[in-house]
Amino acid sequence: MKSLATRTVAAALALGVSACSYSSTPSGPDQYGAMEVCRQFVQNHLKSPSTADFSNESASGYGSTWTVTGSVDSQNSFGGVVRNNYLCKAHSGDGENWTLDRLRGLVN
Repeated sequence: MKSLATRTVAAALALGVSACSYSSTPSGPDQYGAMEVCRQFVQNHLKSPSTADFSNESASGYGSTWTVTGSVDSQNSFGGVVRNNYLCKAHSGDGENWTLDRLRGLVN
């Protein structure tokens, strides 16, 4: 059974809206907080989130809006490992809660 957060991210992606958020990242609204929260958003979209192995990550942005790009290797439905390149755009209005604006590139 998928968690509520997973279903929320899937629905947001299917509808093209951002109804998903996370709170209490150790980092504030900076590149490190953005990378951390985008990993969470990406993992919630994968078939096997526990197998996620992130690489080639970079973040760009200013203030509270950040774009993170990178690669993630993870198992698909058949148990094979596939690589997805992703783009995640998120913002933090208060420095603690992050909202997903866009997530692209995941086909796993």
